[in-house]
Amino acid sequence: MAERTDSSPPSSDTVALSRPPVRWWPPLVIFVLAVLTIFYFRVIREDSQQWRNLYTMETWVVATILLLLWALFWSRLRRKIRWILFGSVVGFIGLMAAMFEIHGVSGDLVPILRFRWTRSPPLAASSPSGSSPKTSSASVPGAAAMLTNSFPQFLGPHRNATLPEGPTLERDWTAQPPGKLWRQRIGAGWSGFAVVGDRVVTLEQRGEEESVVCYELLTGKELWSHADKARYYTMLAGEGPRTTPCIAGDKVVTLGSTGMLNCLDLATGNVIWGKNIITENLSRVPEWGVAGSPLVLGDLVIVNPGGKNGRSLVAYRLSTGEFVWGAAMTTPVTVRLAPRRLAACRRF
Repeated sequence: MAERTDSSPPSSDTVALSRPPVRWWPPLVIFVLAVLTIFYFRVIREDSQQWRNLYTMETWVVATILLLLWALFWSRLRRKIRWILFGSVVGFIGLMAAMFEIHGVSGDLVPILRFRWTRSPPLAASSPSGSSPKTSSASVPGAAAMLTNSFPQFLGPHRNATLPEGPTLERDWTAQPPGKLWRQRIGAGWSGFAVVGDRVVTLEQRGEEESVVCYELLTGKELWSHADKARYYTMLAGEGPRTTPCIAGDKVVTLGSTGMLNCLDLATGNVIWGKNIITENLSRVPEWGVAGSPLVLGDLVIVNPGGKNGRSLVAYRLSTGEFVWGAAMTTPVTVRLAPRRLAACRRF
């Protein structure tokens, strides 16, 4: 007589017992390693804040990818749960990409996000900065005295970030905040301000043009502007010009982000001469844009186009724009030797 067999399907309890348990230790290891890595880069290793932020973002990206791979292939989670996790992550990334855009980065290389539908309109090219500046009715002590202090170039009159006879600043701006004279909307850029008398000159991006703009110091009123067809933008370097003008007597010398060197009349903004130092010296625009502010020494305008064959550093005649000399890779500084002021550099 044949032996009777039980052909009934296994119960759910039997299936649950036969399924291998979920591996929870890999995500725990990934998380701990990520935290230790970030702690090393941000606390132990000596680096700039920019590199710390970059290493932190890279660590979290790698950790997220490893966790996703664990969930898909090595977690032993049910197939349905794995695909739900994968779809949720991809959907979240797609939603964030559709809603936000990286407008740029901060000085510490932290991405600046904004909604894609909230872009602020740029200043129109070749136009004034807009309506009259918003002035304050409050009286600011010593405002008129500002006219006697000049800051004619990058880092000040002696290019050392020092004003020998500058105003005394309050140490606690919370208790004694500075008074606001006026507020003016200007174009994008990284340029500083050159100040002589009642004239304030800077560089800004207006649409597809780089503009040299002169404002009145005590009112913010735009006095004149000069525009060149140029625009430089990268995600890391940002948008707009990035050098500080140099005021020398009745002239102002500016250098745009694509290498346009201008010598303008300080009173009117009329062009005295202009040339592109990149094309003229067979160089190329660096990945961060042309960022070396011009130096005026006597009748020489010294700039660094980064060209080859002794054209990394060049000098032009201030009065005419004529090429005077070129030198190899270097950074110029002014020094005083006996009664003479010289441009000193290290030659490679």
